[in-house]
Amino acid sequence: MLAESENGDLAPDIYIAEVNEFQLMIVVHHQFARLANQRLMSTLGITFSHGSALLHMAQRPNVSLQGLAAFFGCGAGRISRLVHDLENRGFVSTWRGRSDRRTLHLALTPTGTELVWRVPAILRQAEQQMLSNLAGHDRERLLEILAGMVVRLDRMRG
Repeated sequence: MLAESENGDLAPDIYIAEVNEFQLMIVVHHQFARLANQRLMSTLGITFSHGSALLHMAQRPNVSLQGLAAFFGCGAGRISRLVHDLENRGFVSTWRGRSDRRTLHLALTPTGTELVWRVPAILRQAEQQMLSNLAGHDRERLLEILAGMVVRLDRMRG
């Protein structure tokens, strides 16, 4: 199994007696995020967080900064830095709400729209690399289990 090294990095070569399912899911998420970061940075010059934000904006035109923060499950301050970077790079435009000036709306620019179309293929490559050791039936079963978890968690949210 995996453990954290002294500097906080995940050390796959260190075995520990027990890792619960939640910890294992976190490890998988971090490993995928690292791989996706590497692929996105080398091909598009953006991070996994940038790519995720752009994809979310493509699926929800005119989403607000607050809505994007809720999607990521973090505060608006953290997301505002990410949005500021995307805006400075010409991928996103922002404007204040008419009825509530505190609301900052976000939209992809034509450059951002062109870029976002390339993100899914790169994420699929990272996914394929990560799952390449699984046999076909194991991979299908994993997808069934994960999809079931998503459905149940969405129901729990209400």
